[in-house]
Amino acid sequence: MHVFRTTALVFAILGAVNANAQTRVYNNFHAHHSSNSHSAICVKGAASAQCGEHPSSLFMATAVAFSPSASGLLSYIDVAAGQYSGTQGVAVTLVKDNAGAPSLTDPILEGWVLTSKEIACCEVYLHEKLSSVAAPSLTAGTTYWIVMTPVGFDSFTYWQRSYDDQQTKHALSYDGGVTWQNDLSIAQVFDVYIQ
Repeated sequence: MHVFRTTALVFAILGAVNANAQTRVYNNFHAHHSSNSHSAICVKGAASAQCGEHPSSLFMATAVAFSPSASGLLSYIDVAAGQYSGTQGVAVTLVKDNAGAPSLTDPILEGWVLTSKEIACCEVYLHEKLSSVAAPSLTAGTTYWIVMTPVGFDSFTYWQRSYDDQQTKHALSYDGGVTWQNDLSIAQVFDVYIQ
């Protein structure tokens, strides 16, 4: 009888733990949630500092595509993003794909704002956890985009890249997300978990 109770208790505990389990359906972080702190994509407002060859007066938003490996409700996303300068931060949105670019017509699936107080640039183990409130349904093999845009005119944030040369579909916008220019780029680092 004692063995039966112990076994039943173990299964009850494992069932409770498993009920709260999260499944990673996309990941391009390196080991131990690390990313390349010396290589990043700029996300900046028009009144922020110059970014590489881009003039300081240029607005820059970025987006990266991914396809989850399994279907389920979104639990959270980790992004390797850090505020370099400015007083605001960035908006991060999860959107559907529309003909190979972030959708401007479909509703946003989920959105977050990272203020300059929440994120600091640039560290190897930088990752910001964005917990889902809406818990939108993600479908395996379907393309989605994570979009990062500046919140203020002086916002300047880096979205760090992968250590390896893994390339992914990437898009840049210089007009507030109205139009997007696609290319392949060394991947900005993030992961996606479902419930």
